[in-house]
Amino acid sequence: VGLMLPRTAAFPIAMIAVQKCGAGYVPMDPEYPADRLAYMLENSEAPVLVTVRSLFEDKQIDFKGKVLFFEEFVPCASCLVPGVNADGVPAPSTKHKAQSTNLAKPDSPAYMIYTSGSTGRPKGVVLSQRAVMNLIKWHERDLGVGPGKRNLHLASFSFDASVPDLFASLACGSELHILDEDTRKDLSSVGDYCVQHKITGATMSTKKGLALVNAYPELPLEYMMLGGEKMTAFAKTPVRMLNGYGPTEFAVCSSYHEVDQSRSYDIPIGKAVPNTWSFVVDKL
Repeated sequence: VGLMLPRTAAFPIAMIAVQKCGAGYVPMDPEYPADRLAYMLENSEAPVLVTVRSLFEDKQIDFKGKVLFFEEFVPCASCLVPGVNADGVPAPSTKHKAQSTNLAKPDSPAYMIYTSGSTGRPKGVVLSQRAVMNLIKWHERDLGVGPGKRNLHLASFSFDASVPDLFASLACGSELHILDEDTRKDLSSVGDYCVQHKITGATMSTKKGLALVNAYPELPLEYMMLGGEKMTAFAKTPVRMLNGYGPTEFAVCSSYHEVDQSRSYDIPIGKAVPNTWSFVVDKL
């Protein structure tokens, strides 16, 4: 199911609904060009797109499947989606009695994320609920994600770095702070937000994360998971700095290393994440 939604609580609400139906979601960043979004819908063979009318009309995507407008199904949509006015929007249907639904199984698809496409057009990678659950339990056990914690959501929903903060926070009882487009793209705004809201954990690109700790020595974060580039030296910080490594096909990270800030060394990609193995092999 394609999800083309703004960076608000609308996205996780729709994501949970899709997964409770036993389906997987395809995150479609509204910042992407219309032709890339159209390709993702066509290539994934998604029969349904969940979006808001303003985005759908703006992108003008030629989609033959069923389109569900978020604001027509969620009573509080006007509070969750900027620019959506409750006036004139059809009231959500009440003909179906609310009931508990959870059709997801361990091997059900959780999400399908499109890689950058180094050899041409991007390819979609499907991850299972089992793989995501392992990621969640790792963050709960080793990083302390849970009640009373506050996790920052910085990455695009279409990037797999979005998965740890999104899933671990919701599953383990932490607060989830989704930064809007303008805030997340400005380093000083991100730093100010972390300090003001006492953010305790975040996943972000190595370049942005290192720039943040170098500029904000007073960051309240307990940990920062970085990845996507080689980690280099940075200003000493009380924040636990973790170097994550792995392909999209591996539910974000296949290995990680916690940096020992008491010494200077070439930072490795570390050991395998819990319940997985890493093998060093010769040429086939």
